[in-house]
Amino acid sequence: MKICKSCSPSKLTNKVRRLVLLASCSVLGFVPELVIAQDVANEGQEKLNTDVVVVTANRREQNLQDVAASVVSVDPKEFKTQGLTDLGDLIAYMPGITLNNNGVSGVGSISARGVPQSSSIPVVGIYVDDVPFTSNSGYAAGSVYFYDGLLGDVERIEIVKGPQGTLYGANAVGGVVKYISRDPAMEEIRGEVGVDLSSTSRGGLNQIYNGRLSAPIVEDKMGITVAGYYEDRRGYVDVVDEVTGNLLNKDANATQRFGFSVDFMAKLSERATFKFKGLQQQTDWPMSSQVILEGPDSDDGRYGNYTTINAPVENNIKFKNYSGTFEYEFDRATFTSVTSFVKYEQASISDQTAGFAGVIDEFVLGNPVGTTTSVILNKKPESKKLVHEMRLTSEESDTFEWIVGAYFTKEDTFDDQGVEIVPVAVVGVAELVSKYKEYAVFGNATYYITSNFDVTYGLRLSNNSLDLTIDQAGALLGKPPEIEKTVLPHASQTVDTHMLAFRYRPSDDMSVYVKAASGFRPSSGNFPLADIVSGDPIAPVVLAADTLWSYDLGVKGNLADGMFTYDVAVWQSDWKNFQSSIFNGVATSSRNYAGSLK
Repeated sequence: MKICKSCSPSKLTNKVRRLVLLASCSVLGFVPELVIAQDVANEGQEKLNTDVVVVTANRREQNLQDVAASVVSVDPKEFKTQGLTDLGDLIAYMPGITLNNNGVSGVGSISARGVPQSSSIPVVGIYVDDVPFTSNSGYAAGSVYFYDGLLGDVERIEIVKGPQGTLYGANAVGGVVKYISRDPAMEEIRGEVGVDLSSTSRGGLNQIYNGRLSAPIVEDKMGITVAGYYEDRRGYVDVVDEVTGNLLNKDANATQRFGFSVDFMAKLSERATFKFKGLQQQTDWPMSSQVILEGPDSDDGRYGNYTTINAPVENNIKFKNYSGTFEYEFDRATFTSVTSFVKYEQASISDQTAGFAGVIDEFVLGNPVGTTTSVILNKKPESKKLVHEMRLTSEESDTFEWIVGAYFTKEDTFDDQGVEIVPVAVVGVAELVSKYKEYAVFGNATYYITSNFDVTYGLRLSNNSLDLTIDQAGALLGKPPEIEKTVLPHASQTVDTHMLAFRYRPSDDMSVYVKAASGFRPSSGNFPLADIVSGDPIAPVVLAADTLWSYDLGVKGNLADGMFTYDVAVWQSDWKNFQSSIFNGVATSSRNYAGSLK
């Protein structure tokens, strides 16, 4: 089996030349901006400025320095002018969070604070404003696909590191990534267009076009924003014949991404506001940028740099979101109600011949190695998630602050998989259906013991229920050729998460905090696996919930009147019953580790 690595244009040693053109306009004037840059990977890249004062990490607007957590907030102007076009580009500048991708925007796994992506359920939550885009099911492939919204109409991006179970619920054991949308214009028209052109050695011309227009419908009462973007990223990986090394397909890993959004805002009264958001995004790519490690100096010399033997196929990811937010300001508190629907679809046809043809011949079918000439894996996961959240947030105070809320989600997940091989045809099919519901209540309270010393406690109680139906057939799964249907009994559980933080501000420019917080991933349907030799089950149908506690000591602040900022934290994590990946030589799944990981 060949060993592969992943590479993306930002990681190539080849030079990348980029032209970024941004133009903004309003009724008050026109401000053009032209940035021409030549980037060389790992050579003199400019430091990213991440100093933004106001964040909503704790579900209320706060000064970044006053949040008892490690938080990074990024102004979108920074990534536009520097040619940063996807989340992976941004995360590369940030300590404590990593993105393991394969050169395609929205494809890969995000991990934070030493919490690896160890199973099919994500460890870092993705939010657009108050709407969770992360699936709670192991059937939705959420550990390898995520919403990458950097090209959308984004005011800022907040990355909160460490478990956020009390305010954000499930799947935030490593942290949360939040895209904060810009409010529509209520007084004057504003617009922006952008063009990003770049060329990559061994590839072609990469193109990104985006624009947005925002205008009041009724001045000071209603406004609307329409935004859209298109990205065409040319490939640079070549497909070669496994035996001869001859070129079969040049620059095969091209990617196209496009999307649009509509934001509407209405001030119903002096106290009441309603917002609607609708967005869609689709990413298409024929193959990843995984390449053979063997270079021209390998023993047989068959492969050159940036080559692979996997045939290009069709892959796509589609996201749809529709959400409405109602907000009413009472005299001493603000009521917020958010209802959202998120649909996620992914389809892939991948060529697994190079890695698994020999394994299937020897261990599954008992044929001489070399009999199987093609192994094609078809996967079509889909998630439909409805969420409703209500919360009441107290006004800002120097004595006592609080948040209380209730949360409900219903998610239906479908995962159709099939393996076709030549010359035997279909050897395994599975249809996995999961119905997940969650009810939760949550809250936190901050008491100011003195003007510069306070304590915060948060609690969340979640009740999760799960219904599963699994249809399987085929020798690859250890099943007969006929469909074997399994309906599991209804299962439910209650999970509690906590947060306790002490914060001290010795000066206006420094904050010190000590914090203990927990998070969890819910119980989920799992892809059952058997040992390919003995036939014994090695992965269960139902994956139990896991929990993580993190203990933090942090200090943050600024020096020289804000010229320099710092955020330093040390932590220890205790991960119990954690969901880990398991591999039977042909397929992957997950199971719980009976112990703790620190």
